Amino acid sequence: MAQSYHDGSCMLSPIDQLMPRIYTPIFLVYETDQYQSAVRKLNEGLAKATSILPYLKGSVHKSPDDCHPRNQLSLSWSSSEPPPAIVETSAPVSLPSLETLKRDNAPLSVFQDALSPVPMLINHETPEAKAPVIVVGATRLDGGLILCLCAHHVVMDGAAMGLFLRLWGDCVRDEPNTSFDPREICHRGSWLRDVRDHFAKTEPKATLEELLRRHPEYSLRSLSPPPSSMSTTASGPPAQSAAKIFAFSSAKLEEAKQAMSTSIPAKFLTVNNVLGAALWLSITRIRLGRMRRDDLPTMTDSTPSKLGFAINARSRLGPAVSNKSYLGNLTMLKVVEFPATKLESVAGNAMAGPAGADLSLMAPVISAIAAATSIVTATSVGEIVEFSDQLADVEDVGPGWNSSHSLDLTYTSWADLGMYDCDFGPVLGGRPQYVRVPYMPFIDGMVLALPRRRLANTDGKAVERIEVAIMLNKQDMQALENDEILRSWSA
Repeated sequence: MAQSYHDGSCMLSPIDQLMPRIYTPIFLVYETDQYQSAVRKLNEGLAKATSILPYLKGSVHKSPDDCHPRNQLSLSWSSSEPPPAIVETSAPVSLPSLETLKRDNAPLSVFQDALSPVPMLINHETPEAKAPVIVVGATRLDGGLILCLCAHHVVMDGAAMGLFLRLWGDCVRDEPNTSFDPREICHRGSWLRDVRDHFAKTEPKATLEELLRRHPEYSLRSLSPPPSSMSTTASGPPAQSAAKIFAFSSAKLEEAKQAMSTSIPAKFLTVNNVLGAALWLSITRIRLGRMRRDDLPTMTDSTPSKLGFAINARSRLGPAVSNKSYLGNLTMLKVVEFPATKLESVAGNAMAGPAGADLSLMAPVISAIAAATSIVTATSVGEIVEFSDQLADVEDVGPGWNSSHSLDLTYTSWADLGMYDCDFGPVLGGRPQYVRVPYMPFIDGMVLALPRRRLANTDGKAVERIEVAIMLNKQDMQALENDEILRSWSA
């Protein structure tokens, strides 16, 4: 029985079931002139890491309808299965050298589909369809190697990918981390339901309709079309989009925080809250300006813009989860909204040039984001567990906003996931040179704060560079790049 965790099958947790059925790809760029040796060492480390967590060798599949008729997914794994092996992908002709990547600061446009070992979308429509938990690709470039980790989103979230990368790095360096629990996959559902039951409110159990009212960050496709604010494009084919990286200096963000310290409680003035608010304000102002130029329908003073974002709830669930290296999904969605014209007015006055700026005007926006973040507690996580358990079809759920070609915006932060700490040792020059997400120039209205990167300046002191991947309507992207207000915040 002691070895039973090497073989198994289990239903994924209620929160896992709510996640999109996609692979989440992350690219890490390493410096090496020993490509083949590096791939060999990476495969050896991958075998060690998946021997510590055998379920990572498994596959995700639909649960049998006669047992679980709610369109849920399960995970199965076997000791007879070999460990995952790196898929070597051919370098596109256009792939630059490592030196060129460094010169250009690794633009998103380099990290296209050809560098990923699997497509992002996963088809689980048939009961027989199976998808590996993780798939890893490697691509040789002149002077280095691009590693692509693709993780099935219903098994692990972004924070879990950061944990796994560090475990893998430890195994490559032959310093395996033994704090991971190989049985964690089977206990996820019971842990989360224990949280729900322990922190349950005294009133009668909420209905699905009541839970939806309490959690507007979710919607059901079967009840209504996807929520959306006003469309920002004319009828016809969707407008072209673009995807680029913007960089911000932590020192400049600290200056902004200091300027607002008398109008906003210090606990609300996190880099994430301030930067998220600044980008929401700037992007909304630019979108509204284009809408007026294109003679799109006029907004009223109450036309809303929603900001949907994700919160890592690991630290909010007590020792049952926070003291464990939990690789499941514990990302909670939240949403806040303001009248779009109000955001436009704040952006024009709070973030004007240095002489005319009044950053205190950002206080209501930052405070709203912070307040939504603060209500992610064990109780609210328990309500989402109950919400998932009550769904007739777990795939019916979607976000309570729609950032595609509308006034809404999606903001996700990977800033604190520690992916620059993934150290594969000397064969790969230690830690990554760059961490990047895929190039997706077909998405409008997404902002993703990339993992934090510390660089040494001329004095040898660490300088934090905060990089943000922005995906936006092409016209709006051009306006954002040329926007003097936002450029004053840039690195």
